[in-house]
Amino acid sequence: MERHPTPSDEERAAYDHEVRPVIERTELLYQEWIEHAAALDGADRLGNLAAIHRWQTATMRQALERVTPPAVVAHHHADLIGALAMAARAAQLLSGGSRFHNASAVCDGQTLLESSRERRRAAAAAIRRALDRRADRDRGDAPNEATELVAPGPAAPPES
Repeated sequence: MERHPTPSDEERAAYDHEVRPVIERTELLYQEWIEHAAALDGADRLGNLAAIHRWQTATMRQALERVTPPAVVAHHHADLIGALAMAARAAQLLSGGSRFHNASAVCDGQTLLESSRERRRAAAAAIRRALDRRADRDRGDAPNEATELVAPGPAAPPES
């Protein structure tokens, strides 16, 4: 197994600054889709919402592709990018399926969206564990900013 250099506190903080908002926003988009899919009655409106989600997810994926992760999490970072690509494809299927009343595309899109969420959450947890392990090893279990990195999912949104 290849040993990677321990990222500095600055590297951890810079990585967290770039990655955390993307993961949090992606989870919010997922939650928004679930809520709106149940509430919206117009297929065109759902199609438009899915198209917007696709654009946002693809944009976030491109932003993450420009981030250089610490070597210790490079594989998990690539998994995270892959999960965002899956989410963008899922939204594309949901958009087209909603607009053109294609139940198969909607079902495939929803299944892919669920898979992308699982993959994203697994990658985020692996990143957090890898950085926490390194930080704990460096500090002898002292608290650190890396423990804040990317919780598996945000707290439930406030009730309206």
